[in-house]
Amino acid sequence: MKVCLIVEGAYPYIRGGVSSWMQNLMVRMPDVEFVIETIVARPEEKREFKYEIPSNVSEIRETYLLDDDVIHGRRQRKRKLSKREYEAFESLLFGVDPDWKTIIQFFEERNVSLNSFLIGEDFLKMVQTYYMEHFERMIFSDFLWTMRSMYLPLFTILKSQRVECDLYHSVSNGYAGLWATAQKLFYKKPFLMTEHGIYTREREEEIIKANWVRGVYKDLWIDQFKKIGRCGYTYADKVVSLFEEARQFQIELGCPREKTIVIPNGVHAKRFEGIPQKEEGDDWIHVGAVLRVTPIKDVKTLISSYMLAKQQEPKLKLWIMGNMDEDPEYAKECKNMVENLKI
Repeated sequence: MKVCLIVEGAYPYIRGGVSSWMQNLMVRMPDVEFVIETIVARPEEKREFKYEIPSNVSEIRETYLLDDDVIHGRRQRKRKLSKREYEAFESLLFGVDPDWKTIIQFFEERNVSLNSFLIGEDFLKMVQTYYMEHFERMIFSDFLWTMRSMYLPLFTILKSQRVECDLYHSVSNGYAGLWATAQKLFYKKPFLMTEHGIYTREREEEIIKANWVRGVYKDLWIDQFKKIGRCGYTYADKVVSLFEEARQFQIELGCPREKTIVIPNGVHAKRFEGIPQKEEGDDWIHVGAVLRVTPIKDVKTLISSYMLAKQQEPKLKLWIMGNMDEDPEYAKECKNMVENLKI
């Protein structure tokens, strides 16, 4: 059996919970052949593997959200969209339930330059219509470039190379789920999704805090990720979460209830049998947080919360344990925050 694991921004280049889970899964299934489809921002000459790749991994493929070869491509003779294609792209821009089958088929059949498509007459006409209905008080050129920047990575994913496998297993929603959907529709093979966190909610939180998105455009980006998320939920055969509350979030975000299943992460209890116990006379209340020190984990809020809690209970002691290499600047800010708060 040949299984394609699809991951965005993690294995094998970044350590963390998802990457470790993937490593354990592959090591414990030695009779299964795995292909890794890892989605990263753009091509780089050197990427360092953070894991020893298991022998049953036959291929590691990279797909880029921003890929000049795909974006520019070979120029085609200009050809207008068919009525069905035009309506499908309109549903993507204007609606909440896009015609994904037609959109995916368009990029499978057309050797189109994304750069040409995004500056083409059809796309411009759609954007103008949307602008006049909802954003006419904004500067049109800003709105147009925002729309192009939103759809460029999405279309790049849909134009990326395919790989045939017996099963597609996306370890998150979002662009990974979108890529898996395209493979499922093309090869008619099953698609399983496992969400370790709720992708759509994580992206929403990032966008709300982001400085690179102007306030008025934040809702556009959030709606975009909700559409992409619903696509993955719609076409996945089964959608797995780690706990019941996460499952309920998936249902709220558009996942059919009958597809959802909860599989909690297990713990090898014997590995922790010999851990040191509290020493006699240790009156501290120890609180531990095992996580990557990155913005998505919101460590600064954890530190602030600890400061407030310690004012109520002086015997509290917080231990933050995890990788600080992924975002050194953020890790440094967290260390400085601890020093400045004198906690």
